[in-house]
Amino acid sequence: MLLLTRRAPSPIPLEVEGIVPEKLAGLSRLEAARLPVYHGNRTEPLGEWFDVAGDAADGVVRFAGDTATVKHVGAGMTTGRVEVEGGVGMHAGAGMRGGSLTIHGDAGDWLGAEMKGGRIAVFGSAGSQVGAAYRGSRRGMTGGEIHVRGSAGDEVGLLMRRGLVAVGGACGQFAGASMIAGSVFVFGAVGGRAGAGMKRGTVFAGGGVVNLPPSFREACDYAPTFLPVYARHVARVGVIPVGRAAARVRCWRGDLLHGGTGEVLVGDGPAGEPAPAFVVREYRPADAPALLDVFRTAIRRTAAADYNAEQVRAWSDADPATWAGRFEGRYVRVAVVAGTPVGFAELESNGHVDRVYVSPDHGRRGIGRALVSGLIEEAKRRGLRRLWVEVSLTARPCFESAGFRVVAPQVVTCRGAEFVNYRMERVG
Repeated sequence: MLLLTRRAPSPIPLEVEGIVPEKLAGLSRLEAARLPVYHGNRTEPLGEWFDVAGDAADGVVRFAGDTATVKHVGAGMTTGRVEVEGGVGMHAGAGMRGGSLTIHGDAGDWLGAEMKGGRIAVFGSAGSQVGAAYRGSRRGMTGGEIHVRGSAGDEVGLLMRRGLVAVGGACGQFAGASMIAGSVFVFGAVGGRAGAGMKRGTVFAGGGVVNLPPSFREACDYAPTFLPVYARHVARVGVIPVGRAAARVRCWRGDLLHGGTGEVLVGDGPAGEPAPAFVVREYRPADAPALLDVFRTAIRRTAAADYNAEQVRAWSDADPATWAGRFEGRYVRVAVVAGTPVGFAELESNGHVDRVYVSPDHGRRGIGRALVSGLIEEAKRRGLRRLWVEVSLTARPCFESAGFRVVAPQVVTCRGAEFVNYRMERVG
C-alpha cells in the first residue's frame, strides 16, 4: 500500500488528478513523490504536500490527514483501490472506469461525475451533481455505482445514462433530471422537480418527494418486485444501512414533455395499505391552529419516549394567544395530507432552524426529511452557507440524515424544566 499523508492544510485547493493506482504501481516511493500535482495554478511535486510511504505494488493508495480540500481524488482511475481516511473536495472519482474509491468522510460537488465504471463508497454526505454530467456535456454517469451513506445535494444523476446512485439520506432538487437511463435510489426525502426532463430511468424516493414537475402523471400504486432486490444489493455493499424496502409505491410517469417513459417511485411505507401522499407548501395564516395541534401532539406522543412527564408538560404548554405570531417574518414550510397540515418547519434569516414537528399519525414517512430538505434548498437560494439548530433526542436522527452534525450536547430550561438536547450545524 502507498500511504499519502497530508503534511499541512492550505486555503488554496490541491488537485491530485492522475495520482491513481495504475500510475503508481510501478514507481518507487521517491518516484511517486516527484509526480506533479496542482496547488492553485502552480505545478508542484506530490512530495511537497504529502509524506509518501510504502508503494502501490498491491494496487492500493491511501490518503490520510486533512484532505477536505483535495480535489480529483481517484479521478479517472481504472483499477485498484483508493481509500481516504477523511473527507475530500470536488470531482472525487470523476471519470472513473474501474476500481474502487472509499471515502470515510464527506465528499464535495461532482462526486463520480461522468464515471463509466467502478464503485464509489462515501460514508459521510456528498455535495451536488453526484454522478452528473459537466456543464455542456450530453452524458453523465454511464456505468458503475455510487453509494452515499448520508445526504446529497442537487442534480443527483443529471443526464445519467446507466449505473446506480444510492443515497441513504435526503437529496436536493432536480434528482434524475434529464436522465436517459439508470437508477437513482434515495432512501430519504427527495427535493423538488425530481425527474425533470427525464426520458427513461428510475428515481426512487423512499422518504417522499417535495413536488414533481407538472408534466408527470400518476400511473399506478403497486408493489414492484425489483425493489427488494435493489435494497438487498445496497445492503450487501455495506455503506447504507438499508432495512426492508417499501412494499408499495406510487408510480409517476414522465417527463411527458420528453416521451414520458421515465418513472419516479414514491415509497409509502413497509407494509399494509398505501398511506396518502403528502405535499409540502408554504405556510398560510389559516394553518396556525392545526400546527399548534401538531406541535402538542408530536411532543406528547413522539417525544414522550425520550423525555419525562414534567418535561413533556412544560415543553408542550405553548400559549395559543401568541402562537400564530411566531411564524411572522420566517420561512415556513408545511406538510399537508388530504388538505390537513401534518407537519411544519421554520427557517430564520440568520440560518437558525427553529421548529420542525410532524404529527405522530404520519411519522416514519420521510415528512420530516422533506421539510428539512426544503429549508436547506431555501438557505442555498439565500446564500446561507451555515444552518444551525437545537434539536431534541427524538429529532437528532432526522437532522443527521440531512447532513447536520452535532456540535455539542447542552442543557436548556423551558418553563422551569431542564432538558438535554443537541446543538447541530450544517455547513455548505
